[in-house]
Amino acid sequence: MDPNIKRKSGDSFCALAWMHTSSEPYGTCRSCCIARDHITREDGKIYSLAEYTVSDIINSTYMKKLRTAMRNGGKPKQCKTCWDDEANGKESKRLIYNKMVEHVNMEIDYDAEVCIPRDLQINIGNVCNLKCRTCSPVCSSKWAVEYRDRGKDIWKPDFDTEFNDFENSVFWHDIDNWSKTVERLEIMGGEPFYSKSFKKLVDALIDNGSSKHISMNLSTNGTIFNSKMMDRMLRNFKRVGINLSIDGIGKHFDYIRHGVPWETVKSNLDSFFHLYMNQLEYKQNKNDGFKLSMSYTITIGNLNIFYLKDIHEFFHKNYIQYTGVQDEFFNRIPFLEIWNNVVHFPSFYSANVLPDEVKGKILRRVTRPQEYGMDAWDRDTYVNDITPILNHAKKGCKNDDWLAFVRETMETDRYRKENFEETFPELFELLKPYWEKAKSEFINEESKIFKLDTIIRNKGTNNDS
Repeated sequence: MDPNIKRKSGDSFCALAWMHTSSEPYGTCRSCCIARDHITREDGKIYSLAEYTVSDIINSTYMKKLRTAMRNGGKPKQCKTCWDDEANGKESKRLIYNKMVEHVNMEIDYDAEVCIPRDLQINIGNVCNLKCRTCSPVCSSKWAVEYRDRGKDIWKPDFDTEFNDFENSVFWHDIDNWSKTVERLEIMGGEPFYSKSFKKLVDALIDNGSSKHISMNLSTNGTIFNSKMMDRMLRNFKRVGINLSIDGIGKHFDYIRHGVPWETVKSNLDSFFHLYMNQLEYKQNKNDGFKLSMSYTITIGNLNIFYLKDIHEFFHKNYIQYTGVQDEFFNRIPFLEIWNNVVHFPSFYSANVLPDEVKGKILRRVTRPQEYGMDAWDRDTYVNDITPILNHAKKGCKNDDWLAFVRETMETDRYRKENFEETFPELFELLKPYWEKAKSEFINEESKIFKLDTIIRNKGTNNDS
């Protein structure tokens, strides 16, 4: 390859295309978890890890075409989420992983057509103890029950073999092969700590010895703290990373996440933090880095952007302020970070789906938190992390997305016996006239109800335009 090609095409290259696949609970795969399309065979059928090896999928014609497009400086359509984030000034997943690859000196041959798996994201199944508002039956077994009760269709691909069919699934039979080369493994769900499949995977990687060269990373909803499992992973994997996904505090968490009370989650957050701060026993020698890394992720949409600073202050005051300091043995526990993600899908839960007429008042609580009794933002945090979110939220709101949000919120409230107005009274006070107008637009109007139900079923309108 021309040595300058990576620099020339730096605005389109993504290291993940050469080393990664991201599976979903049914075994379907994407080039990464936020890619718009599934990886498909030449006949158009979707690949499944239950029927093909990880290597088959990474080296499929679909992935080869994606890599060629990037070499040629193109911006593939399936990577639109990253292009949108970067246009808003946000550090996209593409840029984060490109930086990570350089940081760990991971050599990638961008000329290669035959690639080996080195970084995998595996959704270990949809078994979950929560049913988050922005989720679906694909990733939550609890949502599947609600969907059936509400008469909604559940999408499921037509495969001959189930992903977690331990006797017949290619993924489980091929584990000794793909685990030889994988250096980083990210586990999603469902909820990993609620899943028997996750325990089986951990045991298999420890038993075949590959855990010693694998950094295991988990995204967890914080509802379970399994001290024995954490100890087993820390003693056997090269490193362990825990990302705690929390989208609200107190009754806001209960409403947005639904299924396990906030008091339980807060206790588990304390337990994870205690383990993080007392992990010295897992260092094998003085010069080794810490084995446990941890972070918090807030997924920001129209349900919680009004309260974004409240969530940040909760994490800072309860946990982050105690990190980054030396203990009595001069060990400096690294600062904990907050990752701010935005909802792109379903589109009607996006942070920009708020009436344009009142959006400025809603966002003022984010931009001027000191007016609401909170601390001002750290300047770097505001410029680098919060401004891109605001740029996204300021985009125009499509009326059908707003109507779909109101309708889906009302329908879900009715089923769950919850109340948006009572849970978010300050936000609802600003939204009330627009909320009532939205209701009048679709109540008793069959054609509008049908259209909105179609939008909701498809998880949003077409945002490709």
